[in-house]
Amino acid sequence: MIYLKDIMSTEITTVTPEMPLNQAFNLMLVNNFHHLIVTDHDRVVGLLSIRDLDILGDAQAREGLQVGAAMITRMVTAHPDMALQDAANLMRGSHLGCLPVLEPDGSLAGLVTVSDILALLGKTSQLLQLVSG
Repeated sequence: MIYLKDIMSTEITTVTPEMPLNQAFNLMLVNNFHHLIVTDHDRVVGLLSIRDLDILGDAQAREGLQVGAAMITRMVTAHPDMALQDAANLMRGSHLGCLPVLEPDGSLAGLVTVSDILALLGKTSQLLQLVSG
């Protein structure tokens, strides 16, 4: 069985609620991020999605706003020992592009995205083709 701890990204770029929204948007564009985890004193407090920023409009509309104004705070999260299949079903059922993975103490352990799951599926399919001949 594959668990989230086996595929999650552990080097996560985080932002604070006080960061200017345009700065967070630029960070996402430069690094091709679709999601940013929002932390306050190493505690996960929200999630910022590129989709949420697109809704807000252009740079002028975001001017003067902080990440805290656009982040979602009611997040669906997972834990490192969650089975990948359960996480995939959770993401599909909740229409999520990512799952923050939290340790039991609430600290950030990693992040799993739909792209991570699709990459694994692609590798698995290639491996099965090689084995089956």
